[in-house]
Amino acid sequence: MRIYSLALIAFIKKKALTVSSTKELVVLVNKRFGIELSYNQMRGIKRYYGIFSGKAGRQTIFSPQIIDFMKERAPYVTYKGLKNMVNSRFKTRYTTEQIRNGRKNHVKLPKKRFPLLTEIIDNQGYLNIKVSTDSLIPKENWKRKHIWIWEKVNGPVPNGHVLIFLDGCKTNCVIENLALVSKGEHALLNQFELRFKDPEMTKKGIKIARHRLAVCKQIKERRNNNERICCKH
Repeated sequence: MRIYSLALIAFIKKKALTVSSTKELVVLVNKRFGIELSYNQMRGIKRYYGIFSGKAGRQTIFSPQIIDFMKERAPYVTYKGLKNMVNSRFKTRYTTEQIRNGRKNHVKLPKKRFPLLTEIIDNQGYLNIKVSTDSLIPKENWKRKHIWIWEKVNGPVPNGHVLIFLDGCKTNCVIENLALVSKGEHALLNQFELRFKDPEMTKKGIKIARHRLAVCKQIKERRNNNERICCKH
């Protein structure tokens, strides 16, 4: 889509409320900015930015359920993250710009800073918890809750390893639901679909992945030994 100036978009949003059709809006915009915007171009702009003319322009494009959903999550995620969450939850196709306008019109962001141990959900569905106020960079004061819980009990996650949720729920951060696996094991769990909603089944999947890696390692070692023997002869 062609890039238009902020002044032009702001003018369209303002005048869309005073006209009854897209044709009238085209005339006003072309006269104001001395351009030759077509009817189809104006329709594209209105669709992209979620702008409606006349009575429709006074109505929101979001249902009450979506507005409530945004109010709950908007303070904690980016515009893009909120767009992905809304579209995934309600099977919609809003653009980032439409979500931006919706959040500005319907959501009041908290003015106070988040206290310690505040929990929020990021745009990937993980729980994050505020663990510090020391850093001037806000992001550094937060940590994914499941990692924070694990490290309180077991210490830092070793290099080359990741934590997984045994029941597949990213917000169930109790220590009993967490398992430490290597990146190789993690890849096999995903490749062979060995992760389940049943924690006990996922534990069995981890054992299968570890056994497979161990077998592959033994085969590789035997091949290397055979090659060394052959080279000597």
